[in-house]
Amino acid sequence: MSVYIFVYSNSIGDRDTVKAALEAMPEVLRWRYDIPNCFYLTSDFTANDLTESLLKRLSSESKRFLIMEVSSN
Repeated sequence: MSVYIFVYSNSIGDRDTVKAALEAMPEVLRWRYDIPNCFYLTSDFTANDLTESLLKRLSSESKRFLIMEVSSN
């Protein structure tokens, strides 16, 4: 299992819109948020897999976001 940080621009929607997309993704095991425009995700999938799944679920034309794996360092 890997931990990722997911940072997104307001152009893809508000927190509820993004949260709904994450909840619909079977690739995401758990998520939480503490910072505006940022979620922490756990998954057995790669950042590329998560990106592809999110791109299918977000309806905005301007899909600007970053998914980065968090290491132990």
